[in-house]
Amino acid sequence: MKLFDCPHCGHRLYFENAQCLNCSSLVLYDPEGARFVLFGVDGAIQCTNADECACNWMAEPGQVFCRACVLNQLIPDLSVDGNRRRWIRVEAAKKRAIYSLLAFGLPVAPKQSPTDEIGLAFDFLADPIGGGPGGERILTGHDNGLITLNVAEADSAEREKRRVQMGENYRTLLGHFRHELGHYYWDRLIRDDPQRLEAFRALFGDERADYEQALKAYYANGAAPDWQQDHISAYATSHPWEDWAETWAHHLHITDTLEMVHALNFPLGRLETVEANELPRGDTGGEPQAAPSEPANTPEPFDKILARWLVLSEASNSINRCMGLPDLYPFVISDATAGKLAFVHDLLTGLPMEAGTNRVGSRILAGTHALLSRCHRRGTVKRREPMKSLLFPAIAGMLTAMSGAALADTAVSAVTDLNVRAGPGPQYPVIGVLAAGQSATLNGCIENSKWCTIAEAGGQGWVYSDYVTADFGGSRVVLTQRRSAVAVVSPPDDIGNYSTDYTGAIISSDPVVGDFPAPPAAVRTYVDTHRLDPVYLDGEVVTGATLPDTVELREIPDYNYRYVYVNGQRALIDPQTRRIMYVVR
Repeated sequence: MKLFDCPHCGHRLYFENAQCLNCSSLVLYDPEGARFVLFGVDGAIQCTNADECACNWMAEPGQVFCRACVLNQLIPDLSVDGNRRRWIRVEAAKKRAIYSLLAFGLPVAPKQSPTDEIGLAFDFLADPIGGGPGGERILTGHDNGLITLNVAEADSAEREKRRVQMGENYRTLLGHFRHELGHYYWDRLIRDDPQRLEAFRALFGDERADYEQALKAYYANGAAPDWQQDHISAYATSHPWEDWAETWAHHLHITDTLEMVHALNFPLGRLETVEANELPRGDTGGEPQAAPSEPANTPEPFDKILARWLVLSEASNSINRCMGLPDLYPFVISDATAGKLAFVHDLLTGLPMEAGTNRVGSRILAGTHALLSRCHRRGTVKRREPMKSLLFPAIAGMLTAMSGAALADTAVSAVTDLNVRAGPGPQYPVIGVLAAGQSATLNGCIENSKWCTIAEAGGQGWVYSDYVTADFGGSRVVLTQRRSAVAVVSPPDDIGNYSTDYTGAIISSDPVVGDFPAPPAAVRTYVDTHRLDPVYLDGEVVTGATLPDTVELREIPDYNYRYVYVNGQRALIDPQTRRIMYVVR
């Protein structure tokens, strides 16, 4: 993946952008040129799914869908709460996967019929009601070019639960797509080529071994203790086909990430690493991938790519640990695994560019009706997502975005532990907490207000924009500072039932640096048993914010801090600065 430029003003664009935040031009991604174009210029029109799943790709000439959406066969039932949001996340990951396929010149074309061996199709489905033990479940997998994905994987909490259950180090939507696509391209690139097949078996093993029995044995016994000597993951040990698919996916992870390193001009050669860093000091990750319509770059040997990757992964893992996060790349690349990755690399970089073939293949389906039937047969499979436990519950009668061109349905994160409320104001009850650094999807903000709606893990709620950031032009910016760029939403119908008679305002400021020690049990008991009359202030109760002088601070015996009951929450206050040091939840 690389960085892009606005075709109108030259400002930086990212792969998911649909509008330039500098000049407000509407832009569309052109997969043929690997660039953005202006909407409406030179016949560039939106994909029909622009309003359905936030697709930002241009429609293929003479067609109504883009090169990615035309591959869809079934989408989730959008009448089920949360499925549209899940589909948006799934599509975003799928498009990143397809970007890499096109960059390597691989054939990407839709199936013409279910029995065709050649061609891709995607089914994005949900477990039927009653799924689970003893019931039908949707399994992510590949079958003759048809890739099925359970959209429950789009919910981060559900995906993390499955990752833990499966004993995996890594599990993402993008990883799913790259793995399953690896199965499809094994059929296309290796199966019918005797020379490639012989080389494959020498590295990965004989794929003629019984696949079902191999998987049963793996799930019953697990991987051998020394599996890291020859495989990139434990699951890769189950069968040569899975070893290939895992290795293929990791090659795409590596090359895609290093392309972004180069786009950012990140000097890998200057990093201090455990192993001797023998990269030139100005090495920034190699050259970006050529567009499908351009001549291919001269391929580099994989050992140079691997040298860069080992430096980058060591550095990124070390940084993640400083933030208390899992390793970005929690894998060991042995000599045997490096040989397998080199095999994938040599295979991909030795292929002829087939952009022309791809363009023809993606247009074979003639007529709007045929395309619509492939991407919008929502009722064909009546499968509904079962109810799950939520981070915070959905609020009935939420709201509707009024400005489709403004920032909405995008990722935002909290700068500190932030209350999620049932409505847009401190008088509404707290229904959850968005933890510091945790991401959610922004729906929009009320006009001339700091209250915005977010969604996460199937739940929805309201947060105060002073403590929420989003990506604006490559920088994290507080939403309050860019309200004009955020979609406008309407307040809920019950807002008139709550008083806005505040006795002052909370002064927003930076969060408290460092971990404030949890109060002793005696302090919590005192605060719980000595209730105060509530005080309501404009703003939100977060650590680091300052209370006005109008709020009386109450003493706690034998304790350096005082306490208040503000906006429905108890908080410990530094009497010298009047800053909130701890929120008693």
